Amino acid sequence: MIVTDNPILTQLDGLVGLQRIGGRLVIANNALLSQVDGLAALGRVGGRFILVDNPALKTLEGLRTLARLEGELVTGDNTLFVPGTINALAGQLEGRGFGGVVVDRTVMIENRADLEALVALGGASFRLTGSLFIMETALEHLDGLQGLHQVDGSVFVIANPQLTRLQGLAGLQRIGCSLIIHSNARLGDLVGLENLEAIGGQLVIGSAIGGIGPWLPWTG
Repeated sequence: MIVTDNPILTQLDGLVGLQRIGGRLVIANNALLSQVDGLAALGRVGGRFILVDNPALKTLEGLRTLARLEGELVTGDNTLFVPGTINALAGQLEGRGFGGVVVDRTVMIENRADLEALVALGGASFRLTGSLFIMETALEHLDGLQGLHQVDGSVFVIANPQLTRLQGLAGLQRIGCSLIIHSNARLGDLVGLENLEAIGGQLVIGSAIGGIGPWLPWTG
């Protein structure tokens, strides 16, 4: 079932009798879709559930009877989600063939609001398909990101002068490309990375000496 690119669609009430989808469910790029109560009878999805780019969607309460998802829950850019929305849905699906939560994007964190927005998208346990940039912020810590367990791209923690600890990354187990921690003047240790098991590319830990340019992806 695919519901995409509908600029004036606001709800799915015509689907109130739908109980099962054999393949994937895609709800994407629907500018005015504000709720999914029309899927209140849906109990099973046989593939991935892709839920991205629905900027007016605030809640998934309409999916309260969805008990089985045979794949991943992919989220991204559902900007008005009420906090806890993804956690609630993931809790319904845990242990029933559920493939976990995936945030399908590259993320730039510049402030606390950006960090909280990522947590709202991913919930208590999630994988990020792109890269994670935490650069030139005033953040003192990264608490709240403990649910991030895998980044398919790279992780850049660069030029955060107030950052003192990394315990917010305590859930991170795998990085597909590189981990760059550079020019964080008050960061005195790497406590918080104890669960990191694999890095696919470079590991760079450095100070401001020599500048940060060589480690940025757009400078080669």
